Amino acid sequence: MKRTMTGLILIALATPMPAQARDRDRSSGPYIITRDQALAIAYDHGMAYVSETDRDDGLWEIEGQNASGEKLEIEIDGQTGEVVKLETHGGAHHDGHGAHHSDDHD
Repeated sequence: MKRTMTGLILIALATPMPAQARDRDRSSGPYIITRDQALAIAYDHGMAYVSETDRDDGLWEIEGQNASGEKLEIEIDGQTGEVVKLETHGGAHHDGHGAHHSDDHD
């Protein structure tokens, strides 16, 4: 009986989860990150002046300017505090830490 139970547990652990269960829907659940915490994260990522703060689909969306006066937009996961998008004007690149960046190269 003990071997059967151990075998069933191992099978359950080895069975892949459906994609829906693995990919958390950002719109579900409360915002754990407060507006002040989101702003602190934005400032840590180069925001110098904030012109707009909004919550949408589980993300904090913060717009403003960096110290150079360039327009800056940052999206922060409302549950984890992860920066999921960071944009200045123009093209795009990734920082290797999960955030998507765009830069103006005009």
